[in-house]
Amino acid sequence: MENLIRCSKCSRDLPADSFYPYMVGKSGRRGFCKECHKVCQSKWADEHREGQKAYRRNWARQDRTKKYAKYRKQELRKKYRKYGLTEGWYEEQFAKQNGVCAICGKPEMRLHNMTKTLMPLSVDHNHATGKVRGLLCWGCNLTLHRVEDSGWLNQSLEYLRKFDS
Repeated sequence: MENLIRCSKCSRDLPADSFYPYMVGKSGRRGFCKECHKVCQSKWADEHREGQKAYRRNWARQDRTKKYAKYRKQELRKKYRKYGLTEGWYEEQFAKQNGVCAICGKPEMRLHNMTKTLMPLSVDHNHATGKVRGLLCWGCNLTLHRVEDSGWLNQSLEYLRKFDS
């Protein structure tokens, strides 16, 4: 005969596999059956729905910021290794440039899409030699990349000449 366990909620005698495992209990199973457990969980979720939504939203917002900060540190460390820079190089260079872009002389204004925090200035380097030149804002860095790598400057000047007449 199969070992039956009495559910403390519905008072039915049910086989052991109708109860979730629980190491602390005498029988190694929860005190109430899976069906009663589902009902209790649903009831609790209904009663606490708004509080849980608010908690999750707040946690996600905080977690996103933490994850981005951790990710950004990892990315900077990779760049430091790649270009042979020290950990304090970015801060020193930032101070030398007074916190502004080396080309346009403006501070970085771009915000991170998820965290809505200010993006740091980009580490500019020569793509052929790997030599680091300075810190640039996102716009200048992107434009400089186009000019250096794809002949974008010549193409854009050619385009503008078409309309100069």
